[in-house]
Amino acid sequence: MDQLEDDGKIVREGNDVYLPELYYAEKGIVTSIQRLTEGSEEEEYSEAEFMEALGKVEDRLSMQYADSQQKAIRQAIRSPLMVLTGGPGTGKTTVIHGIVEVYAELNSLSLEVKDYDSEHPYPILLVAPTGRAAKRMKESTGLPAVTIHRLLGWTGGANYAHDQDDPVEGKLIIVDEMSMVDIWLANQLLKSLPDDMKMVIVGDEDQLPSVGPGQVLADLIQSGVIPVVRLTDIFRQAKGSSIIELAHQIKEGQLKDLTAKRDDRRFFHCHQAQVTEAVCQIAKGAEKKGYQPKDIQVLAPIYRGNAGIEKLNERLQELFNPPSDQKRGLTFGDHIFRVHDKVLQLMNNPDDQVFNGDIGEIISILRAKETTDNEDTVIVSFDGIEVKYLRHDLNQLTLAYCCSIHKAQGSEFPIVILPVVKGYHRMLKRNLIYTAVTRSKEYLMICGNEEAIRTAVQRNDVDRRHSNLAAKLRERMSLPDAGPLSLSDDS
Repeated sequence: MDQLEDDGKIVREGNDVYLPELYYAEKGIVTSIQRLTEGSEEEEYSEAEFMEALGKVEDRLSMQYADSQQKAIRQAIRSPLMVLTGGPGTGKTTVIHGIVEVYAELNSLSLEVKDYDSEHPYPILLVAPTGRAAKRMKESTGLPAVTIHRLLGWTGGANYAHDQDDPVEGKLIIVDEMSMVDIWLANQLLKSLPDDMKMVIVGDEDQLPSVGPGQVLADLIQSGVIPVVRLTDIFRQAKGSSIIELAHQIKEGQLKDLTAKRDDRRFFHCHQAQVTEAVCQIAKGAEKKGYQPKDIQVLAPIYRGNAGIEKLNERLQELFNPPSDQKRGLTFGDHIFRVHDKVLQLMNNPDDQVFNGDIGEIISILRAKETTDNEDTVIVSFDGIEVKYLRHDLNQLTLAYCCSIHKAQGSEFPIVILPVVKGYHRMLKRNLIYTAVTRSKEYLMICGNEEAIRTAVQRNDVDRRHSNLAAKLRERMSLPDAGPLSLSDDS
């Protein structure tokens, strides 16, 4: 150990041993949180000023914020940093929009993009870890939203256009889906913010943690160094959704009506050997009702086996996009890609602005003799962005009719089909099922074994990752180890 430490391959701190890059990322986050907290004092808006601005926004948007939403907006406006958390249907998106509108009203800021240019950049930054999550932010607020990578000018590896020496410009940043952000990206983002920027961190603490190292959202909440607003009220438009009702049952570890037939969800009993056929039958039924393959997303937690992602993708491709003489195909390894296939990007590609988890459609396949590169080529459209893949790049793509629940985080789909069987047992935990269920906007179709789901929902032994971030934040900010500062709906 001494030799590894001398060689710079590990860092020791007390009884803890770190990889250097993780140690310095954790340390960097602590420094940035302290800097942002101390660099921007709480705003001194009077209650009368706040209520006047809120009233103008409500009149302009023809809506009225609930008391819990007002409380969240008020806290965000007054605090240098704040965490906003809550489950589906609790109004996080409404609050995000409200924070932006009220902040702009109080500071006499235009929200029109045309009023800004390179010398006077847009003052409010909306960002998310994935392209699909950023697109949802943009659609729900009507304001510009980008990925964190794009905001920071990431060009690959550890290369970013922005850091502590060249911070991003703006007055307020709101980061959505923070549970997906690992410790490296969180450190890069935080150190790239100017001292006086206000920050609102949004996420659902009950979802799966980031694929990469760390549990940044959970640690920030647990640290108690910044205010946490928890939204718990389910609003009227969400109360009619049995999917949201089921999600909150899962969150509480109880399933009251899992197998009941509802307008927006169904449960289909089947054995593991029948899962693939059951999924295809459900998908076929959705297609007959007019839904496109892009609207229907199958989610599964494992890749191998007859109920795994690979097998399900093969069968769903046969169903949705079978071979024909009029349709070009291209074999690459174990995959056959065809025009109109739904595909998933597997790695970050900053040059083309597509990132791990983005879903697109193959719109063209060119033979080598038809291209100037003299190599077979696949063209994929990602929400209108066309990306060219030469044959040697095709390891970046896979079929996306079925994808992992981790890959689906930050996305929503009109129809989610969720197979759950005992064969998934190693992966079955409450936060996995909760994350899968909350991906569905209109219909949720669960098939498989009821006992497997009930077992998963009872398994709340979340794998706590080794992290000292919360403790270091408390130590740096001179707070006792007393748990998070939480402002719930009824506080």
